[in-house]
Amino acid sequence: MSAPRQLEHTPALVLAVQDCTNTSQSVRLLTESHGSIHVMARGSRRMSPDFRYGPLDLLQWGDASLNAVKNGYELKGFAAHTAFPRLSDSAARLASALALVDVLREGTPAIAQPGLLPLALESLAALETVSEEHVRAVWLRFQLCWLVLAGRAPVIHRCVRCDRPAPPKAPVRIDPWHGGVICRVCLRHVVPRITTFDVPTQAALRALLEAPAAEASVPSACEPNIERLLELMLAFALDRPPRLAAG
Repeated sequence: MSAPRQLEHTPALVLAVQDCTNTSQSVRLLTESHGSIHVMARGSRRMSPDFRYGPLDLLQWGDASLNAVKNGYELKGFAAHTAFPRLSDSAARLASALALVDVLREGTPAIAQPGLLPLALESLAALETVSEEHVRAVWLRFQLCWLVLAGRAPVIHRCVRCDRPAPPKAPVRIDPWHGGVICRVCLRHVVPRITTFDVPTQAALRALLEAPAAEASVPSACEPNIERLLELMLAFALDRPPRLAAG
């Protein structure tokens, strides 16, 4: 007789959930070790030692117990820590959280994703606690950090076509579809989708990347250009327009 398989216990965030039967759910989880994975949670709709908090719900974060099966994994248990309940305190918080989940669900492959789950949890926690006026900045920071982890961050220190250094104290032209700065020489060879970033906006973009989520902020004069750049780069990365957070 073969030995029973040992369960894998891993932190996970619920990105999508659908009731399948009277007792089971179909769930998409974000994990560090496996990326975004679809699992069946048999018995999750009834109280049991394995699902002692009852049916799983969107945005729950907790410890998942995974069992390897032929075509992936099944969820054998889930101990929820929180579902970030204060996100429903305002439309802006909830809209930003749902936009964040959309990016994670649609843009995360089923392979290891170091750093992505901590980014998601930090961002959701910040959305619960920051002032209303900083909710937008948390969403913008999440987009920027997600692009970095996905290898699609905007390049602002050199030309993405010829590698010529960008001027450190002058406005630069950024083409979102090419992924960053386009110098004057290369500009004649591309279809213009150009956004001009002045020096303060370049500094604001760097500061946004370096700040903790709960301290994210963007000067109002810089926000429209940064927002447009990230929106276009996110659309390119997802191969469709993102579901944007409320303004």
